Amino acid sequence: MTNTDSVLARKLGRFLNLRDEELRGLHRLDEPRREVEARTELISEGHERQDCYVLLEGWAACYKLLPDGQRQIINFLIPGDFMGLRSLLLRTTDHSVVTADSAPSSSPAGRRIARAGTTVEIACL
Repeated sequence: MTNTDSVLARKLGRFLNLRDEELRGLHRLDEPRREVEARTELISEGHERQDCYVLLEGWAACYKLLPDGQRQIINFLIPGDFMGLRSLLLRTTDHSVVTADSAPSSSPAGRRIARAGTTVEIACL
């Protein structure tokens, strides 16, 4: 297995030499794929227990809602970024995530993250 088999492995492979076991674990987080339409909100600020995804292609944005109803973009996500990882750690989600264009993502990765062991510790660095 090579770094090119997984979007996460490509991203992390720029900084680390990944073993085959780690590559297999990262590849499992990329599957199954789910096509998401543009401007779809995947994570909603203030909600409890949301899923976690990996962005496989395209762009997404994290934002917070301001008191006047406007959005403040806090960062942009690119392929290989986790979406909603913080919602697994916090009781309620502190931001929203919306796709900027049609974007394939992994189908909820949260359960696989919980079972992935040491591979995910690397992925979370």
